[in-house]
Amino acid sequence: MNIIKTYDGKRVIDLTHTINDNIPTWSGRCGFHLEMLTDYIDAKDQYQFRVQQFNFVAGIGTHLDAPAHCFPDGQAIHEISLDTLIAPCIKLDVSSQADENYSVSVDDIRQFEQQYGDIPQGSFMIVYTGWSQYWGEPLRYHNQHRFPSVSVAAAN
Repeated sequence: MNIIKTYDGKRVIDLTHTINDNIPTWSGRCGFHLEMLTDYIDAKDQYQFRVQQFNFVAGIGTHLDAPAHCFPDGQAIHEISLDTLIAPCIKLDVSSQADENYSVSVDDIRQFEQQYGDIPQGSFMIVYTGWSQYWGEPLRYHNQHRFPSVSVAAAN
């Protein structure tokens, strides 16, 4: 995790994972492949370039699912304003109780607010389940679609 300080002193945290051939995927198939087409040494003149080709299935790694992914009338990525994706965040850490059957509940949120105060309107909640510990083990991470989640009631 990279922490970058911005001009106003607020922390911006990079939550991305590196994409590689072993990245976990929804289907369990290889989700990413990088091929070197031309490397610097292959250059025939004074200009040296590296040319790579990559193939991957949509929806791998750290990404944003557009509403159009699940809803026919939903927004596509290019229709979502960047301004709506930048907001203060709070972290709800349920890693001590989260297992493959765990579902974040309304009670989890209430307990958080009792301890830390009301969640500010317009902020994002990042739920930390600890499941990322299995990122390097695609079969365990994918776990036949069994992993911690957020209940519908808590999401609402």
